[in-house]
Amino acid sequence: MILLDTHAWIWHLADSSRLSAAAARTIREQTHDESLLVSAMSVWELFMLVKKQRLQLKVAPASFLSVTHRDPLFSFVPVDERIARRSVELADIHADPADRMILATAVELGATLLSCDPRLREYGLCSVVW
Repeated sequence: MILLDTHAWIWHLADSSRLSAAAARTIREQTHDESLLVSAMSVWELFMLVKKQRLQLKVAPASFLSVTHRDPLFSFVPVDERIARRSVELADIHADPADRMILATAVELGATLLSCDPRLREYGLCSVVW
C-alpha cells in the first residue's frame, strides 16, 4: 500500500521528471496491484499552495482534482478520528500540520509513504521511499 505525499501526487500527474527513479518505479509496481492513495489533507494542501501562490499548475486546482478522481489508479483517504488523533501525537516531532496528517495517515494504514522529505524518513514511523 502506497500513500503519495502531496508533492509526489502533484509531480506524478503534472511533472513526472521530478520523481526520483525509486519513486517512479514504486508507482509503476504499485499500480499493477492496487491503487495509489492520496490523503484528503493533500487536497487541502494543494488548494492552499495555489491560493498562496507557492504552486502554479497548468490547470485550475479543481480540474487537477477532477483528473485524479477520474483516474482509477487513485483513491483518496479521508482524515478520520484515528488519523486526527495520531497527527496530534506527532506534533512534537514535526511542526507542519499537513505533513503530520499525511504521516499519521501512512502510520495508521501501515502504508509506505512516497516522499522526498528527509525528515519523514528520519522518524522511522513508517517506510518512506524516495
